[in-house]
Amino acid sequence: MGKTYVFDIDNTICDTWPTLDRIYVPRAFKFFCECWRVSFIPPFPKMINCVRARISRSHCEVYFLSARHWSLWLPTYFYLIRCIGFFKPWRLILVPHAIAKIAQIEMVIKISENHVTVIDDLSYNSEKGETLYYFEVIYFLESLKRRITYVGKQKIDVINKSV
Repeated sequence: MGKTYVFDIDNTICDTWPTLDRIYVPRAFKFFCECWRVSFIPPFPKMINCVRARISRSHCEVYFLSARHWSLWLPTYFYLIRCIGFFKPWRLILVPHAIAKIAQIEMVIKISENHVTVIDDLSYNSEKGETLYYFEVIYFLESLKRRITYVGKQKIDVINKSV
């Protein structure tokens, strides 16, 4: 029996919130600036190693699920290839907002016979000094404990900051 992993990208495998500066960018250049930003977010080396280890295992499925605009799919995919190595393109799923992750996780559960581990900080607003959480998604994940193991912000921070 294998395992299925669903990794978030922002603030889980890469250090996104420091890149969220609030400098005004003219609308005409916003898309290009966002593509550039998501292409060069500093990765967390420990979490990158965790992802690589799971991708290299046999009988393991690894998905990436992140709340990003669909237009950032290609730069996100190339970023992950650079950091992690090649993986099947359909394993990268972008949703418009965190609540939409619920439907995608349900889909992964349906198509996978494996136990599913979700690694996702499910936080936001850190760049403003107060970390808030997407509790609706967290409650959903915790309600399916028989089928899902949820690894949240505290464990992710320990992994990313461990020596």
